[in-house]
Amino acid sequence: MDYYDALAALGVESAHPGGFEMTQTWLSQIPFERGQEVLEVGCGVGKTACEISHRFGVAMTAVDIRKDMIEKAKARSIAYGVNVDFLVTAKHKLPFRDAIFDYVIAESVTVFNPIVTMLQEYARVLKTNGMLLDVEMASMAPLPQDVMREFRSLYHAIEVPTISDWKKRAAQAGFNDTQILLSGPVMPSPSDEIVANPMLHNMPNGIGRIIAENQRVMNLYGKWLNFIILMARK
Repeated sequence: MDYYDALAALGVESAHPGGFEMTQTWLSQIPFERGQEVLEVGCGVGKTACEISHRFGVAMTAVDIRKDMIEKAKARSIAYGVNVDFLVTAKHKLPFRDAIFDYVIAESVTVFNPIVTMLQEYARVLKTNGMLLDVEMASMAPLPQDVMREFRSLYHAIEVPTISDWKKRAAQAGFNDTQILLSGPVMPSPSDEIVANPMLHNMPNGIGRIIAENQRVMNLYGKWLNFIILMARK
């Protein structure tokens, strides 16, 4: 079991920087229109996808590599009363033809994958002039080797780019007009709150140990991190 399995087992709804409050922040700035085709990559239990569908009436598709997450997301969509097409997908490859989405959304997904490969997949499935909205971690400066080693061990992150490097990666992948909507220090995530739960260490399959390790790493090295909300047009 790794960090992402632990989040799935706990049903954590918004593990990205700033949690659902951050989602609400960027949602208020995106001009979604009814009927547009929107894809969320790494949807987890579907909270963001259901909110977008409910609020804007878009044609919403959402994917995740974990079947248990997708099952929870489908149950959420029924409770919300929205129609979201939730699909299990393979790593690093989206199961869609080229140029079919108006927006691609990702929240704390890209940084934990080969970044340019993922950005290229987002660009591939976006229509011309389609928009990527991506909430991610960014380093305040190139990370020392010992810090990067911790992030690789716990999160499997290959790299944590600086803000300027995120823009360069987006350009490499074929995006234009890349902007940073918002950035700042990484805020506490829902997993931080779980650490205070007295039942934490009684959780099965090492879940408590993994969440506590996340807290340790963030306490030690969070000072190196910013969050960014990146918008890039194809």
